[in-house]
Amino acid sequence: MEKDEDDVVQVSPGGHPDVQKAASSGFAAYQPGEVGEGGKAAWVDSAAHKEVQEITLNSMTSTAQVDLVRNLMDTEMDSDADSEAELVDEDEAGFFLDPSIVKFSDEERKRWWVITIVGLVGWILFVAFYIPFMIYLAKPLGLNKSSWSYNGYSTQPTLWRNISSDYTFCSGLGTLQGPFDVDLSQVRLGSSDATNSDLGLQSIFFHSTGTFVYSRSNGLPLFTCQESRSCGYLRWQDQDYFLDTIALHSRSQSSISGIFSPLELELVHVAPTLGDFDDDKAPRYALLNVLYQESEVVNNTALNPMWWSVLQNPGTVVENIQINALYNLFSGFLVSTSSLTKPPCTPNALWFLSDSVQIASLDQIEWLQGILQYPYNLRPQQPLGDRSIFWYRGPQGAIEDLLTGRI
Repeated sequence: MEKDEDDVVQVSPGGHPDVQKAASSGFAAYQPGEVGEGGKAAWVDSAAHKEVQEITLNSMTSTAQVDLVRNLMDTEMDSDADSEAELVDEDEAGFFLDPSIVKFSDEERKRWWVITIVGLVGWILFVAFYIPFMIYLAKPLGLNKSSWSYNGYSTQPTLWRNISSDYTFCSGLGTLQGPFDVDLSQVRLGSSDATNSDLGLQSIFFHSTGTFVYSRSNGLPLFTCQESRSCGYLRWQDQDYFLDTIALHSRSQSSISGIFSPLELELVHVAPTLGDFDDDKAPRYALLNVLYQESEVVNNTALNPMWWSVLQNPGTVVENIQINALYNLFSGFLVSTSSLTKPPCTPNALWFLSDSVQIASLDQIEWLQGILQYPYNLRPQQPLGDRSIFWYRGPQGAIEDLLTGRI
């Protein structure tokens, strides 16, 4: 290829403008070592794409002038190197866009699979735990209407009213709820006309032997009469209430002047022909509560069938429970208004409390408390309010028993 004289730049002493002209002519790369005899240097012209040109340096007498030219050429060479690097980066970017040129080392493949598997496992765990956790948190909003408990974070007694619209009575607003503390200073003597005699509980309670099915109601041991209306009944003001369930609480839910008992039996009776709650009708539910004191020597054999069944699986049939041996037939009793002590907390229920404290062995009580995980089987006591409490005398037992520290 012939070289035009315009491509040859004469550099003379003091010829800095000529040097500047050489730098501005588009030189991009200087080939080291090309300056030799005759004062010639080989250059790469960026405009001509690698076309080699010669520049005569025969007029250069100063090493500083030669260095100046070389520095100018090096600057152009670095600029081209940066441009080439940018092109390489663009090519490498295509590495991620074109799968056909992707090449992984064995170590990179292993790392990729580890990251993929860990991410997949993390997603599965997120779905498995996050969704149930959100459902758990949603219980107070009433989105889960089937679960209540005595100790759950969002299902405890103070939040029962939020679990379901059917549990609004559990708020305690506007109704007399149970359990409650009996203030003996407010107890009044009841008329014997209500029971037709002074025979005590035997005048209104008619129980003998029953067959029950054992279950756990949110941790609470519950015995349900296997056949409806076959486990006895109570009669109050010409209305019959049939025994439905027996629940165990340890410690007691009821208290006398702030004093609790280590064990309480709650016998729930129901009048099937009546509605759940109607002020114009008799209450549908009637509750008999029996308090127990501990004894170091006396073992209450009447409790044994229920005690042994607590160790069995729910659904176990328990036969021959002597119901009338669970309380003193000749004791007097207190009467007031209360409610069911678990959801739906139906109000306007009759409430009876035997004034004769029964006995259970210390081993029986401690063993039951271990199973019930005290205090996680109790509803907190509700305000006494303006409810009336009447005492009906019996041949045995007396309200004085409640005052003399037997409880």
